[in-house]
Amino acid sequence: MDMVRAVREVDGRTRIVSVCDRVADCFELFEMQCRHPRVELLTRARHDRVLGSRQPKLFTVMRTGVPDALIDIEIEALTARHKSSRKPARPARLNRCATCELRYRQVMLPATEAVAGVEPLTLSAVHVVEMNAPPGEDPVQWYLLTSLGVGNANEAAEVVGYYLQRWKVEEFFRVLKSGCRVEFLLFRTAERLRRAIAINGVIAWRIMVMTLLGRQVPDCDPELMFTDMELVFLREYAVEFGLQAPSRLGDAVQLVAHLGGYRERKEDTGPGNQIMWHGQTRLSSATLGFRIGYNARKRHMLRDTK
Repeated sequence: MDMVRAVREVDGRTRIVSVCDRVADCFELFEMQCRHPRVELLTRARHDRVLGSRQPKLFTVMRTGVPDALIDIEIEALTARHKSSRKPARPARLNRCATCELRYRQVMLPATEAVAGVEPLTLSAVHVVEMNAPPGEDPVQWYLLTSLGVGNANEAAEVVGYYLQRWKVEEFFRVLKSGCRVEFLLFRTAERLRRAIAINGVIAWRIMVMTLLGRQVPDCDPELMFTDMELVFLREYAVEFGLQAPSRLGDAVQLVAHLGGYRERKEDTGPGNQIMWHGQTRLSSATLGFRIGYNARKRHMLRDTK
């Protein structure tokens, strides 16, 4: 419902797509979307649904038949994660381009018992499965359900592109919660909490943009993301540790990652948002101290000349 309220402030020519993971695969959510058509819904299917008394189930319908197209999907690298009390262990994954079979269908979902009496819903279903996955890697396979109309392979590929943006959204909230720690903010009123979350949202966005631009356009000027004083400090930091001076944006981002603990070992896949968060936090504190020392030195020099 937050999306429904927010869309009232958006121009009617803008397409709004709410992208969800498997936990959002419920008939009631799609039924709600029918009553609020300005917000399109796209979710990864969790349930192998019964489509009709004489039809195969959803997953069988989607993975049979000749592929409608082949598409390439960029799979981002992941670092290994050790098992913890909250999360299972996760092996490392290398960055790769996955060639996938693409299929799309129109399916009719019968209402569940919780909303008995509601008419079945006609949705678009898109299936993606990786061909020839690398040894030791599970092939990519997604069953997607959406209220968006899908009439050809290009539109099906566009739906897959929308779904790929979910990782950026999750990374944003990960930085917001783990880095900015907004879940631990203590305020007496909801209004103050909203303001604090809004400020931290901008900080989390800047961390993500810095990481992304450092990877995709490393040859840009570092002034694109860093202040003059930050760059002065980073140059001195690079000299101190024998690192590459920040003449490019990519160099400056690498120095921030170094501040955050990144050491570019062979098994590392590149600095992520969490490392960049720690680095940016240290950069902000160090730059403040550097500025105070720099200004104090200027004042002493000025006083000595009088």
